Amino acid sequence: MKDALKIIIKKDGATICHPLDSELDRFIYHQDGPFVDRLAEFCSENGLSVSSVALFISEDQLFVKFFQLPLQTHDIKEAINFQLGMLTPFSEDTILHSCKIVRQKDCYRVIIFAARWEPAGSYPAELIDSGYKILGLYPENQRYVTRFNRKQKWALVVPGRFTKTYMFDGTGLEDRFLNEKEPDFSELATICGTETIYHPTPSAGSCFLDSSQLYLKKPVLKEFNMLPASQRQPDYSKRMIMFLVIINLVTLLTVAGITQFRLNAREIRVDQEINRIMPWVKEVKELGSRNERLQDYIEKIEGIGPSPDIITFLTELTAKLPESSYLDQVRMDKKKNAIHIQGYTEDISDLTSKLKEMGEAKLKSTSRRRNKTYFNVEISLS
Repeated sequence: MKDALKIIIKKDGATICHPLDSELDRFIYHQDGPFVDRLAEFCSENGLSVSSVALFISEDQLFVKFFQLPLQTHDIKEAINFQLGMLTPFSEDTILHSCKIVRQKDCYRVIIFAARWEPAGSYPAELIDSGYKILGLYPENQRYVTRFNRKQKWALVVPGRFTKTYMFDGTGLEDRFLNEKEPDFSELATICGTETIYHPTPSAGSCFLDSSQLYLKKPVLKEFNMLPASQRQPDYSKRMIMFLVIINLVTLLTVAGITQFRLNAREIRVDQEINRIMPWVKEVKELGSRNERLQDYIEKIEGIGPSPDIITFLTELTAKLPESSYLDQVRMDKKKNAIHIQGYTEDISDLTSKLKEMGEAKLKSTSRRRNKTYFNVEISLS
């Protein structure tokens, strides 16, 4: 089996808990012979293969105490060990105990669980000698602490000679108090600040939840391990996992270092190549800029179009112009591809008839100046 088998140690014997069905649990009296033999019989009858067990001390054997220590306490665990005889009703030489220390604003809050060495202390040695792995020795309430309620407040009612109520915040124990009588759900919900309250035997119609849905699950087993240090077995699986984690981290760091080295080398090569070709890039940019300027110049030249032969035009105009006429101004109109001539003449009719021989001539205006006709003629070159 993957999960450890749960065993609850009581005053007159021990209960072996079936992992799937609580009705198959079996109680073994101390006088029924070697416990490991009865455990082997139980596993064989139920088809279980067990290599590890989790031990729990029944609630009627436990002493629980909540107290505070000042923040100035130098070594809290050592201080608690010195005062075990005063803190618990048991002798220091025959005691099983475990504590939880929580630092608060103005003090340390301590929760201590304790029990007599017998009968709980004899079980771990017998099981270890038979080859079983002991996960720990815990108060019975800890077998109800699972990941099922790890994110909420909840409470657990434990009937017995004195009915007890445990209050939890997730997987951590917060408080415990005794009930003078069977607790009322409404009152208990008000005290505990939650309506998630479990009971091993809830009465029909009550609001209590059946605690069997908790103890049939895998317990967390993180707090209050009362197993003596001399009987604790090293967890090689954790060491192996830690070793594998370290190997993976070293491998990851090595791969990351090699990758970074390659990236740095590649970056250096890229920088060198950029520096090598940068003069060529600048030259290409300069040639491109010169090419653009030349292209713009060519486009402007092409946009000008063919220029008229002014010399030939003026020679022909001089030949055609009447002797009684002379020019005052010659102006070219590029948009209309025409030439405007202005000047004086004595015979405007003779002037226009001769200018028409040079092309399409239009008389734009005339006026009298200096006893002559001042003309403005437009001659088309197309």
